[in-house]
Amino acid sequence: MEPGIEGEVLKLIEKRRDAIVEFLRELISFPSVTGDELEIQKFTARNLESMGLVVDKWEPDHEKLKKHPAYVPVEYGYANHPNVVGTYKGTQGGKSLLLNGHVDVVPPGPLDAWEHQPWSGDVVLEPRICF
Repeated sequence: MEPGIEGEVLKLIEKRRDAIVEFLRELISFPSVTGDELEIQKFTARNLESMGLVVDKWEPDHEKLKKHPAYVPVEYGYANHPNVVGTYKGTQGGKSLLLNGHVDVVPPGPLDAWEHQPWSGDVVLEPRICF
C-alpha cells in the first residue's frame, strides 16, 4: 500500500469497493444519450444530496446564452437538460477542489455489435469494467 495521503485514499476506496461498483452499475444503467440526460441528472442530484451536499439545479437560459460571443447552437434546446452542482462547504480554511464532468454519451450504435449490452451494468473482469 502507498504511504501518506495516497495510501489513505486507496484504503478508503478498497473499503468501499462494493458500494462504488454498485453505484457505477446504477450510473451506467441510464441511457443518457445527448439530449436525454434528465433522469441521470435526477439520479446525480439525489446522490449528491444523500452525501450531504447542497444541490443546485437549473436549466440554462437559451435566450441569454444566444447573446454570448462563444455561443454554439444546439439541436435539442435546454428544456429538461438541467445542470447539477453539489457543494460541500468545508469548516476550515484552505483551498477548494472543483470536480466537473458531463453525463451525456454518444449513441451505442447497433446493439447486436455489443458483447454486453450498453447500460446493462454488467461487471466483467470484476470489478474492473462495467457496461
